[in-house]
Amino acid sequence: MTSRLAHLGARLFRAPLEKHAAQQGRPFWELMLRDGMVLDERDVDWLDAPRKGRLAVRLACPNGQSARFEAREAGAGLLLQFKCAEVRTPIGHVEPGPETVEAVASSGARGAWTRPAPPQVVLPGPQRVAQPPRFGKFTTAYIVGRVVGINGECECAVWEPYPGRLGFFSDNVYAFKYRNVGMLSTDHLGLVRA
Repeated sequence: MTSRLAHLGARLFRAPLEKHAAQQGRPFWELMLRDGMVLDERDVDWLDAPRKGRLAVRLACPNGQSARFEAREAGAGLLLQFKCAEVRTPIGHVEPGPETVEAVASSGARGAWTRPAPPQVVLPGPQRVAQPPRFGKFTTAYIVGRVVGINGECECAVWEPYPGRLGFFSDNVYAFKYRNVGMLSTDHLGLVRA
C-alpha cells in the first residue's frame, strides 16, 4: 500500500504524458493494469513491468495524437511495445556538410561556396526537425500493439519520428514484417510457439 501511495504521489507532480512527449519531441508508452495502477516509460522499463493484469497500452505522441490498445479476454495481457533503431557510421569518403567547401571551376578559377542545407520539415509544437541524423544512433520507430489471434496476428500503432507521423498496421509476432524485424520474443510476450 505504501509503495502504491508513493507511486500516486510521484505522478501528481509530473507533466501529463502528452505534454511530456511534446516537450521531449518523442513518444512515450503508458501501461494500464487491472488493479487500476498506471505505469509509463518514466516509471519502469517494459520488461520490469508486471506481466499479469495488463489491461491496455497507450502511445502518447509529441504531436498530441495517441494510440491505445486494450487486451482482449482471449489474449489478456498480450500487449507489446518496442522500438526500432539505426546506427549510421561513416565509411570511406564522407560528403562535406553545410560548411563552406572550396570549389574549382573548369577554367581553373578558385572560389568558395556554401553547400545549401537540405529542406527541413518542422513538426507542430516544439521546433523539432524531422530528419534523421547523418551519423550516430537514433530511434526510427516506436511501436505498441496487441496480439489478436492464436497464430500471432497482432494490431499495432507506430510513431515514425522521420517524418513525424502516427500510423496503424497489422502484422504477426512470429514473423514481424514491419522494417524486417522478424520474430518477436515469445517469452517476453508470454506466448508458446505452436
